[in-house]
This record gives sequence, C-alpha cells and structure tokens, in this order.
Amino acid sequence: MSTPDPVVAALAAGQVVHAGAQLDVWLRDGSRVSTRVVSASGDADESRSWRHEGTVLVAGDVDEQAMQLGLRARLRTSMVGSDGRTYWAPLVTGTITARHRTLGGAAWTIRLRSPEWRIARAGFTTKRTLAGSAFNAAAVLVAEAMPGRRVYVDPRLQDIPLSAREYEPGDDTRLRAIQDVAAACGAVFYATPGGTLTL
Repeated sequence: MSTPDPVVAALAAGQVVHAGAQLDVWLRDGSRVSTRVVSASGDADESRSWRHEGTVLVAGDVDEQAMQLGLRARLRTSMVGSDGRTYWAPLVTGTITARHRTLGGAAWTIRLRSPEWRIARAGFTTKRTLAGSAFNAAAVLVAEAMPGRRVYVDPRLQDIPLSAREYEPGDDTRLRAIQDVAAACGAVFYATPGGTLTL
C-alpha cells in the first residue's frame, strides 16, 4: 500500500503517522475475521495482573459470532512511514473479556485483555509445590492454563534450580507462582502487545 506523495514529503526520515486500526478475531473453528475499527483506546499497566488492555468500538453489522466472549483477538494499528509504505503493529492481543451492543445495534464495544488475564483466572485448585528447573516450571504452569501456548525465554537468562515452593489454592495463585519463578531468574513475566508470553 502506498501513501500519497504530499504525506510522504512531510515526513522526516524514520517518522511514521498512524493511519488506521483493525481488529482481528479468531473464531472457534480457527478462521480469522478482520474488521475496521471505529475507535479504540487502551493502555499498558505493569501494576495489574494483565499488562495490556484495550476497548474497541466496531460497526454493529459485524457478525455476532466474531464478538463472542473468550475469543482470541488482536487490535493493531497501521502506520505510514517516510518511505511511503504502510506498516502494521499490534497494540493488544488477548481475549475478549466483555462485549456490549448499543441500543439499536449500531455498534459493538468489546474489551480485550492480554493473555496473563487467562492465567490469573486459572488459579490452583489444590496445594501445589514447585521445584526443579525454573524454565520448565514456567512452561508447565502456562501450558496447563493455556494449552498449546509457549513461553519465550530471553536468551540472556539462565535457568536455575528452584528450591521447593508451596502455593495454596486460590485466585491468581498460578500467575503469582509464574511471577515468582520469573523473579528467581532475574526476569519479569508478561505478554507483549502481540500476545507472546515472555520471561
């Protein structure tokens, strides 16, 4: 996609201009639906269990099947560079945790939360003891809550053996355990805007 010459000429080398936004939703059958965004807002906040959150307004004619709670979704923005090309960057990738349709059905408002939200909701139901490889412990705890998901480990980190740690059942216990494992390695556990779970 190219950008009109007057816009390109106004940009300094390396400068970008936000041109639009798009919402991608993965349906339960694995297919992806994309729709343009009317408006969106969001933030990254390290003080809460999930780092990224976004609120998205899309047109009301979007199929309700793409607005279901629990579906994986990605809000991304397009940026026009000084080279005239359009680049896409994720703002938040995660789970649809709330939805609302306006009176008359003119628009949908949905809320997205990054993957740590799902892990926080999958607290331990029985007492749990962690020991052994820190990297393995983090990978197992994530996979139990989100089957098929992996943890990207920064190659500068070194695995360490964990001394036995016990966790009582309860809300947020799984996420707290993963955060403790990360801290033991001198790292932080979080999801990137693209949804990659990272140590």
